[in-house]
Amino acid sequence: MIRHLSPRSVTIVLVETAWILLSLAVLFALERTLQQSSLNLAQLAQQVGFAAVLYLASFYYCDLYNFEHMQVRRELISASIRTFSVLAIVFAALLLFTHWLEFSSDLILLHLAATTGFVLGVRTHIDGVLVRLGLTSRVAIVGTGPEGRRLAQEITRRSELAQEVCCFVGPEEIGTIPLGSRRGGTLTPLPVIASRELADFAATRRISRILVATADVGDMLPVDDLLTCKAQGFEVLDGHTFYERLLGRIFLADLSPRWLIFSEGFVRSRGSRFLKRLIDLIVAGGVLVVTAPVAALVAAAIKLGDGGPVLFRQTRVGINGTLFSLYKFRSMRIDAERDSGPKWAEVDDPRVTWLGRWLRSLRIDEIPQAWNVIRGEMSFVGPRPERPEFVGMLQSVIPYYDYRHAVRPGITGWAQVNYPYGATVEDARRKLEYDLYYVKNLSTLMDFFILLRTVKIILFGWGSR
Repeated sequence: MIRHLSPRSVTIVLVETAWILLSLAVLFALERTLQQSSLNLAQLAQQVGFAAVLYLASFYYCDLYNFEHMQVRRELISASIRTFSVLAIVFAALLLFTHWLEFSSDLILLHLAATTGFVLGVRTHIDGVLVRLGLTSRVAIVGTGPEGRRLAQEITRRSELAQEVCCFVGPEEIGTIPLGSRRGGTLTPLPVIASRELADFAATRRISRILVATADVGDMLPVDDLLTCKAQGFEVLDGHTFYERLLGRIFLADLSPRWLIFSEGFVRSRGSRFLKRLIDLIVAGGVLVVTAPVAALVAAAIKLGDGGPVLFRQTRVGINGTLFSLYKFRSMRIDAERDSGPKWAEVDDPRVTWLGRWLRSLRIDEIPQAWNVIRGEMSFVGPRPERPEFVGMLQSVIPYYDYRHAVRPGITGWAQVNYPYGATVEDARRKLEYDLYYVKNLSTLMDFFILLRTVKIILFGWGSR
């Protein structure tokens, strides 16, 4: 299961896709009419469909669909300019060197300019439209302690979720709780209502979802009041389930073993395991064959560089805690850890050679790990394998850390495509939230989605060290 999409994200994608398809069809038909050419519906569908695929692929790979970060207008304008510059180059190349597109260059430029304006208009006005249409979900949070406040702050910070926190719920009405705004400005006081008033308040304020901060309420859960709300049609979720669904992470703070035991997921049938292994073997074999010429050149360059070994072996922790040797093209000096011992990589790590820096930025140093995949020690997608020296330390300070070893580690993974490289305990904690989400919701579709995200990261060089 991939995280649930918010009404805001779905609306943006649908509206922009509809605009691209309809406007391209109208312009193509208009051009044919002005040229007094016959309009072939099959040709129209082919040309519009091909151009639309180019648009949507560019939107994705230039980060216009990264709704978490496209909140500041400056970032939105920058991403839009980047996207349509790429599209202009692609369309120009197609018009000059191929006959795949029958649009004129003037028509393409006109459509690019119009679509740029349309996208900026949609993105800057979508929140107000959703509020007027009632598509913004209103939320009440049961619990006034640290978990409830943390949950409210996260929802408020992530405006792409189209969620509005309306109130907190406690045993009694105790005034207000200040909550930071989405832009980090002034604090907004939110009322704290008594649980016995929740049903009437939810109906009056059109609240659609009630979130329970279980760690805050403890044994004081207002069962009768929540059952009344649920019977009246309001959705009641525990905070961790909501957090998982919308953010694609399992929030570790105040997480109870009971939730892990009774929540859905963590189910992997024999058939799904067989399919994942089969795909791993096919893809790994293909990667080794296709990249053989590049691998040979890289091996020669490393050998000529300092005369040291081409491959780098390092012990990592695999499935069920078993140890294995991970293979990579060597990107560090031969004596990289002679004085320091095991340590995480750093930004501009002095241990990395000039060639290694290039190999890492393009992820070429990871190619030999395809052999680890064939040997069954790794998968293409899974939690990134860690060194045993770090695993022992992290297990002692981060709860549930060992559960990431329930599946084969991967060359890429859900944590890798959602969080930059981490070199601290807090980074490891945050990445574990993504790893646990992957282990809980593992599927072939999710693996495919992660691979698509990985391609984007490789193309733009984000997150490498």
